[in-house]
Amino acid sequence: MSAARIAGAVVVLGAAAMFVAVALRQARTAPPPVSAAPAVTELLARGDRLASVGRPYRAVEYYLRAQHVAPDDPETWRRLANAALAAEQPEHARQAADRLVALTPNDIAAVALRDAAAALPTPAGERRGRPRALTRRRCTAAKRLIDAGRLDDAAIVLAAAAWLDERAAMPETYLANVAHLQGRVADAVAHQRVAVELAPRSALFRRNLEALEAALTPTPGS
Repeated sequence: MSAARIAGAVVVLGAAAMFVAVALRQARTAPPPVSAAPAVTELLARGDRLASVGRPYRAVEYYLRAQHVAPDDPETWRRLANAALAAEQPEHARQAADRLVALTPNDIAAVALRDAAAALPTPAGERRGRPRALTRRRCTAAKRLIDAGRLDDAAIVLAAAAWLDERAAMPETYLANVAHLQGRVADAVAHQRVAVELAPRSALFRRNLEALEAALTPTPGS
């Protein structure tokens, strides 16, 4: 299958969030910064304003932008944990809370947040893989950004959709498409594997994964 057909198939289709997943890998070796950059402070403030007027999805977009700029900023992880907790997304709430506690081990509020995240029940399995109606609309909005060539913005929209609907496969397969279009085949494979894990019965998802894995594997003599 050609690269164009792989990208097209995944676009038509349309946790864990792209920047958050990358940061979790980097966090194992990178020390936390002393303080957040002014740009991060402003991004968090914008997210907080949106959260205060009942727009959690838009708020998460700004938190993810901040997290991309400063992967080890504790306040970014605190906000992402709270957003996932409020949306009853146990896996993402635990990921963010665990990272927050690792960065601020003496923070009593962070430990309490981790305990609250750990207490969230795991949703029943029948919805696994299926996106919520809002998630579908967010993926549609991301597709418009992809079609307009705004791949970084599309990735943020999709990462926020995935953060607030961690059992949905659709944002992950769209993220795979964005990564593929950006030439990041390994990231595309990682996202598509998550999509297949969330929706193992999807033959189309599995075919896309096989095509991406084939594109990642060098041919003999190359």
